[in-house]
Amino acid sequence: MRGATVRDTLRDALDVVDATSRVSSVEEVLNLVYDAVSQFGCDGLMLLGLPEYGQNYHDVVVGKRLPEEWARTYEQRQYLHSDPIVRHLRGARKPFEWRDVDFHSERFPRSGEVMHVRADFGFRNGFVVPIPGPKGASAGVFMGGQRPIFPAQAKPALHMISLYAFEKITDLRPRPRTPDAGLTVREREVLTWTAAGKSAWEIGEILSISTRTVNEHAQTAMRKLGAANRTHAVALALRDGSICI
Repeated sequence: MRGATVRDTLRDALDVVDATSRVSSVEEVLNLVYDAVSQFGCDGLMLLGLPEYGQNYHDVVVGKRLPEEWARTYEQRQYLHSDPIVRHLRGARKPFEWRDVDFHSERFPRSGEVMHVRADFGFRNGFVVPIPGPKGASAGVFMGGQRPIFPAQAKPALHMISLYAFEKITDLRPRPRTPDAGLTVREREVLTWTAAGKSAWEIGEILSISTRTVNEHAQTAMRKLGAANRTHAVALALRDGSICI
């Protein structure tokens, strides 16, 4: 796709989407998307749910093609909640390049460290496609490299590929197949009220429990369902029949 015309780029993107729709494993989807983004100088790819409080890297990674040493460093140093790109994604509605992100290094001292170490591993710039949720981005598709180039005509193509790939991988990931999925009554209640748009505080008031307890039930339900975030957990619970609204 690199250096191609707008028409060529769109056709290539549609070919990737079509190929993605026909594969049957997460690895195959990742391979297709990685091959596509590598044409723009990207050496890494990651699909990541936005973390809730207390979640770690493994809780929210949906899929990745990253150097293992960088992934291990990112996890061990607990960069997830200090990452300025992840922080920027929370309020993003359109795709963006990393270089456009304000690190707010005075307010968030570790932001600069995350970006410097990321650059040391060969990731100096990249492109992020937000995955929309009910109230903004719920996840993102990250791609980056040493000197990637993202032509204007390629960005809509990367946007389309990322959205389809994320949906496909989410659909392919293992999930509970029994109606109860091992969820307790309270966990199902919390997810049901979450699906109704209630905040953790509101759910606590309705169920006469603390906000902290609500969050604990939500986190446990997410782990049982293999969900990347609460929105994902609600979707899986509805699909599997664990809750209904």
